[in-house]
Amino acid sequence: MAPDTPTLLEKAQSFLEFHRKVVADFERSLANARHFINLAGQAVEHEPENTVAMIEQIQEIDLLGHLSKQYEEFQQMAAQLSTLKVDENRVQASVTSVREQYEEILAEAEEQAGIMDVMLASVQYPH
Repeated sequence: MAPDTPTLLEKAQSFLEFHRKVVADFERSLANARHFINLAGQAVEHEPENTVAMIEQIQEIDLLGHLSKQYEEFQQMAAQLSTLKVDENRVQASVTSVREQYEEILAEAEEQAGIMDVMLASVQYPH
């Protein structure tokens, strides 16, 4: 039986659709976090205690950790898809697209985590 069966293709498409939704959800979450980080940056001098609380709440959500876990799971399944040779052109192009989206939002999540660390350090240990 050929490895490129309709069932395999459906599963690959479902997998990719699921991860497109995951990426979209994380994009919204990162946009919300970005908004609150900006607010914290504005409030840091006037309300340091509230700023620390706001940043700690954002950090507790651990977007970077959750996103990294989803990306790892995506990478594992994407590797399996490549070995199955499922409609290679269309599926692999989608895999590449979703991978690039993950990498973009991972970079933003890492940047946000760094900004929050710097903000916390400046509030807790003022110059």
